[in-house]
Amino acid sequence: MIGEKDIKLQLLLKIILCIALTVMLINCASGLPTVKERSDVLSGKRSVVLIRIMCELKDGTQVKSFPLYQGEWLLIGKSSPKLGSNVQWMDQYGGSRSLRFFSDETREQGWVFFYLEPGIHYLIIAGNEEVLRLYVPRFEVNIPKTSPVVYLGTLHFPCLWAHSDGKGCGSIDQNRIEILNEEMEAKKLVEDNLSDLGPLQTYLIKPL
Repeated sequence: MIGEKDIKLQLLLKIILCIALTVMLINCASGLPTVKERSDVLSGKRSVVLIRIMCELKDGTQVKSFPLYQGEWLLIGKSSPKLGSNVQWMDQYGGSRSLRFFSDETREQGWVFFYLEPGIHYLIIAGNEEVLRLYVPRFEVNIPKTSPVVYLGTLHFPCLWAHSDGKGCGSIDQNRIEILNEEMEAKKLVEDNLSDLGPLQTYLIKPL
């Protein structure tokens, strides 16, 4: 028969485990590159790819691109230029292809980074309502071999509708997407967080 002390101990262990898992998930999606990731970048195997995504409704109301603790409303994935091809979605909670954030503040501002190997890649960026559709916005990205840190530009996404309290863009107006260049802001982020990896280089993302 389990005693009261054993029940309390089991409860305490469950609480500790939950806290540890929460911290692990948050750390996987935020913070600076790990030692292994830095090594991959410095050796030229991969590049840090920085982009900013800004969303707003037709009336100008700002919508958070990557709201904290509210699920993945805006999705980024690797694909091919062909319609209907398989997509390798990037995860906000770790994994081999994860989305990363320097801080909660930069995340709220729409800044996100991830890793890509040198070469030409095709990205899909979509609201979570659109992931099952045949066509969603596709973009071409060229990562040169000698570019440890690359800024892809700032994407301005008009939202057709947003989730409650503006926490996430459900669907994007594909006809009004704009690509802006905020290189100075991107350079400041790199200087503050990734100065040991090398200078920022800008190669703006191209819509297909």
